Amino acid sequence: MNEGVLVFTIIGGFVVVAATMVILTLQYLRRVKRELQAYADSHGCTFSAKDTLGILKLCKDLKEFRQGSSHKVSLLVFGQRDGVRFCFFTHEFETGSGDSTTHYNHRWLLLEGALTVPSHLWVRPENFVDRIAEMMGFDDIDFEFNQFNDMYFVKADDKKTAYDFFGREVMESLVHDREKYCFEARGPLFIFSLSNLQFSVSRFDFVLGAAFGLLGKLDPLAREKFLVRPVGKATGR
Repeated sequence: MNEGVLVFTIIGGFVVVAATMVILTLQYLRRVKRELQAYADSHGCTFSAKDTLGILKLCKDLKEFRQGSSHKVSLLVFGQRDGVRFCFFTHEFETGSGDSTTHYNHRWLLLEGALTVPSHLWVRPENFVDRIAEMMGFDDIDFEFNQFNDMYFVKADDKKTAYDFFGREVMESLVHDREKYCFEARGPLFIFSLSNLQFSVSRFDFVLGAAFGLLGKLDPLAREKFLVRPVGKATGR
């Protein structure tokens, strides 16, 4: 095989691989869209492939949307639950550049109007890096519940907001739940996800129930302060 044929064969191989990846990606997206549409139809919700609710702009001040670049929100399923608007959505963004670019694809549940938090609250499971940072003096907010402190990393613009939110029942629930969660709250916005920031359509009902269940465990004074709405049956818009 001469050099020209070899180069042509290699290029042809790359083209075939790239074309196959594109086809598989399109097939996957079509399947996901069908699943989302089916969920929306069966739950009285609305499906939109695009960010028709303006979530990217609405949530721009949350930490999830302040990292990286090339942000995109898509694949929305939205409805209402006792006057609280909820929306499942996919958030994509990139960090780094060139060969060091990393692409992220996160799925979140957004609740709008479930509560009103006066300052930014950010919560996720604690990891090894957090423990190293703590030994170096970079600490998160600690509570009088060591097991919770060991499991979750909590930051807030105002520590009092965090102390009000994390009453004993909320912390007990998070510690003993088999799942671990990430969530952010600021003003009337509350985004919620599983610890790996991924979940399938089959877990939508579970995630929605877990988010409302967590807010339902706030103590009476916190519920009054954060104006938490009651939990009820999910319905469409």
